[in-house]
Amino acid sequence: MIRENLESILKENFNDKFQFIVHRFDEVEVGEGKEDLFKDCEKILEVHIFDGTKELFGRRVDDKLETYEPLIYDGNNNEDSNSCKDWIERTYELEEKFKNSKYNVINVAEHIAYDENHLAYVDKTVILSLGKGRELYE
Repeated sequence: MIRENLESILKENFNDKFQFIVHRFDEVEVGEGKEDLFKDCEKILEVHIFDGTKELFGRRVDDKLETYEPLIYDGNNNEDSNSCKDWIERTYELEEKFKNSKYNVINVAEHIAYDENHLAYVDKTVILSLGKGRELYE
């Protein structure tokens, strides 16, 4: 059931190029593409799927994945209040347990909003991509 549900989610929201962070009963894995994501898909508890422009979060409810509205990153292309001045791109180093994978950093975009006193806060964070080392220092 999870596999069919996941296939439908991918077909509706992503092309063939995407990355993911998947929480299974016994592990957390980072990777890319359908082959890695579908491995042990019946054990999935939560999944983040992203492609640089959007992130989709799904969680297991009974024997299917329920997804939330996708988080969209449009920070560098809009003239409205979500323009690039309201987005900060950051790179974080992944925990040591993920160093054996081909990734060691995660790239995110944080949307900055302002409260009634004009104080800034991070309104939402969108995962953009997983990276390989150099991105940490660029």
